[in-house]
Amino acid sequence: LKLCPFAWTLRYFAKEVRAYNTLRDRGCFIIPTIHAFVFERSEEQVIGFICDGFEGLYPELDDYEACKRGLQQFHSYGIVHGDVNKFNFIVTAEGIRLFDLETSTLDIDEGVSEQDFKRLQEEELEILKEKLCDPEEWGKPWEPF
Repeated sequence: LKLCPFAWTLRYFAKEVRAYNTLRDRGCFIIPTIHAFVFERSEEQVIGFICDGFEGLYPELDDYEACKRGLQQFHSYGIVHGDVNKFNFIVTAEGIRLFDLETSTLDIDEGVSEQDFKRLQEEELEILKEKLCDPEEWGKPWEPF
């Protein structure tokens, strides 16, 4: 379940839903599938979605090559993730899975040239190793007490 609790997060939520739907239409299966939307008061007021959960572990530095291959495969569908912290990857029995696409960029987005898009993809690959061993654990999910 992913919720959009605040008005200021709506644009990120919309971007994420658009990315998931576009990637699914393009045949990408390394992302979760959205199964339902959560409404408040009426169908016009979407406040979240329900999607697949993945069984697996967050990657460590030893998983770098697998994560790199997964990210390259992800890029082949015409997307830049936008936030490649280790907590947006899951190492599963079926391979690497990616999620949390609220800061992603699609190759069909307005205002992004083909050259800029390729540069963003390259930059993401260049910082991946650093992100996998980030000592601050930026992006770590909140855990209740």
